[in-house]
Amino acid sequence: MKTLLLSSVVSLVLFGCGPHTLTQAEWAAMTTHTFPNRSVNEVLQAGAKVADRNRANLSYTDTSMTVIRQYDASPVLVGSIEYTLTAVAINRRFIKTTLSVRSSEGGEVFLPPYKELYDMYFARMEYLLYNTKVWPTCDDNAYKNAAPYLRFALCNGTENDIPVK
Repeated sequence: MKTLLLSSVVSLVLFGCGPHTLTQAEWAAMTTHTFPNRSVNEVLQAGAKVADRNRANLSYTDTSMTVIRQYDASPVLVGSIEYTLTAVAINRRFIKTTLSVRSSEGGEVFLPPYKELYDMYFARMEYLLYNTKVWPTCDDNAYKNAAPYLRFALCNGTENDIPVK
C-alpha cells in the first residue's frame, strides 16, 4: 500500500494533474511545426538528436523517426518516453512535421498535453537546423514555470548537453 501511495504522489509531482482537455485543433497546433528550406532527412536527424543524444533506441523510416528513452527516477517510478516525429514535404520549400510524445509508467500510456514540451522540442530542432544562437534550456524564462513533466521529458540530466550540429 505504501508503494502505491508513494508512486501516486511522485506521479502527481512529476506529471501534475494536467491542463484542460485540448480540442483537436489545439492539439494539432501544438504538435505540428513547419521547417522551411530543409529536407525530410535533415529534419528527422535533428529530431533524433533532440530526443536522445545516445541514439540507443532509435529507428527510422523514410518519413519518420522514433526514439524511446527509458527512465528510472526512483525505485517506484520506472517507464519510458517515446518520441515519434513524422516529416512530410509540403512542397519543395517546406517540411511539415508532427511530433507525438507518449509516456508509459507502470503499464499506463498517456500523451502529455504540455505545450511547453512541444515548443522546446521544436525550438531545439530549429537550433540544429538553422544555427540559431541559443540552445533552449529548462531554465529559460519561457520554460521555467512549465509542468515538471517538461523537465523530466527533455531535461533529465541533459539540459545543457548541446548536440553536435
